[in-house]
Amino acid sequence: MLTLNPSTGDAPLTKEDAPLIVNLDASDSKDEGDIVKYKWSVICPDDHTEICPAVQKGTDEQATVAFEICGTYEITLSVTDDMGVTSETTQETIEVNCLPVAAFTHHVLFSNLPLIVEMNAGDSEDNDGNITKYEWLVEDDQHQVQELSGQATTVNVDEGLHTITLTITDDNGATNTIQKKVEISGPYNNTARIDPQIIAAGVTPTKLDQEDNQFDIVALVRPGREPIKSVSVKSTAEGHLRLEMTLAGVLPNGDEIYKATYSYEAGSIEGTLSTVWGPKQGQYNIIALDQYSNLSHTYPYLMIGNFPEQAAATKQAASISYDNKARQAPQVIMAGYSPAKLHVGDNQFDVIAIVRRGKLPIRNVILKQNDELFRQTMRFIGELENGDEVYKLTYTYKRGYLGTPPAGGVVEHKALWGPDAHQFGIEVIDESGVASHKFPDIEFGYYPELKPE
Repeated sequence: MLTLNPSTGDAPLTKEDAPLIVNLDASDSKDEGDIVKYKWSVICPDDHTEICPAVQKGTDEQATVAFEICGTYEITLSVTDDMGVTSETTQETIEVNCLPVAAFTHHVLFSNLPLIVEMNAGDSEDNDGNITKYEWLVEDDQHQVQELSGQATTVNVDEGLHTITLTITDDNGATNTIQKKVEISGPYNNTARIDPQIIAAGVTPTKLDQEDNQFDIVALVRPGREPIKSVSVKSTAEGHLRLEMTLAGVLPNGDEIYKATYSYEAGSIEGTLSTVWGPKQGQYNIIALDQYSNLSHTYPYLMIGNFPEQAAATKQAASISYDNKARQAPQVIMAGYSPAKLHVGDNQFDVIAIVRRGKLPIRNVILKQNDELFRQTMRFIGELENGDEVYKLTYTYKRGYLGTPPAGGVVEHKALWGPDAHQFGIEVIDESGVASHKFPDIEFGYYPELKPE
C-alpha cells in the first residue's frame, strides 16, 4: 500500500522558489514474508519525461519526490519479499497545480486631479486552468486603501506615491500576487491670461523616413478669456508662408490642440533641421487669435509683462487626431512653457513636453542647456488618449531674474530653443539608454514606421 503526503500541491512559480515535496510511505504494505525491496518510480507526462524527478529514498519504507513542474504524475511502488516474490505494482496519482502568474499593465491618463489610472490584468495566465478572481488594492502614501475587482478596472488617485497590488486566484484556489509602485505628479500649470497662449508646439513625427512626404505641425493652445478664433503657422519672412491650423483635439484640462499638414517631395529634405522655431530669418512662429482678433503671444517666445490670471473659455474634451506614427526610437513631439505669458509677480512656470515612445518604454526626458550648465530630469504626469506621454519640469526663479518689463511693455525671450550653447533642448532616452531624439530637431533619414506587434 502506498500513501502520498500531500496528495496535491502547487509547483513553484520560479526556479528560486522551493519545489513541492511529496512524502511517499509504504509502511502499510503487507506480505506473508518480510519485504526486502521497495521499488519506487515516477511516471511523468509526455512533455516532462526528460526532466522527470527521481525518487529520493529515505528509510526502506519511505521516500520523497521534489516536483518543480506542474502536471499530473503517477507514483508507482512494487515490493519484493524474502522469498523473491514481487507484488503487483501499486499506483497513486498526484496533481501538481500550476500557480497562476499575475501580471498587469497600467496607464496614468493625463487630466486634472484626481487622475485616472487604468489597470488591466489581461496578461495574467494560468497554464492548467482558469483565473476566477482578480482583486486590486491601491494604497497611497497616507495609507488610504481602495479595493477593486475585475480583470480591467480604473481608479482615481491624487498626487503622491501609490502602491498597486494585484492578487489573482485560479480555479484550484491557488493565488499569486504582484505589486507595483506608481508615482503620481500633478498636471502642469494651467494658468490662463486674457489672451490665448501657445503652450507648446512641434511637428509629428519628428523623425521622418526617406519615403515620407508629409508631417503635421502641431500646437497646444490655451484659450484666454474669449474662445480661440484661429491658429496659424507663419514664416518670419513677411508674406512668405502662412498655414492655417485646424482643431485636432481638446485635452481634459481645456488646452486645445491644432494641426496643419505640411507636404513635400519625398527625399527632398535630408539631415537634421535644428533651428526651425524662433525670430530669425527663415524660422517659423505660431500665433493665435481669439474671437475679437486679439493676438496671443508668439511661439516660441516666453513673455513677461502685466498678465494677470484669468478664467479660460475652455471647450469640452475632444479626441486627438494628429499624425501618430511611431519609430523605433522615441520622439519629442511638442515642447514649450506653461504659462507662456508670465505675470511680473510670478516666480515659476512649467516646461512641458509631449513625447512618443518607440519600441521600448521611455526611461528619461531631460531638459538641458547645450553647454551643460543646466540639466534637469522632467517628470511624467500622464498619458494622452493616443498614447503620447506628457512630462513637466517646474522652473522656479527670483522675481525679476527673467527681466523687468518697462511700464506698459513686455520682455520677450525669443530664442530659447536651439543648438547654440546658451539655448535649450529636450532629450528623450529609452530603456536601452541611448539618447534617441532631441527637441527641437526634425530628423530626416531611414526611420521606418514602427507598427504595433
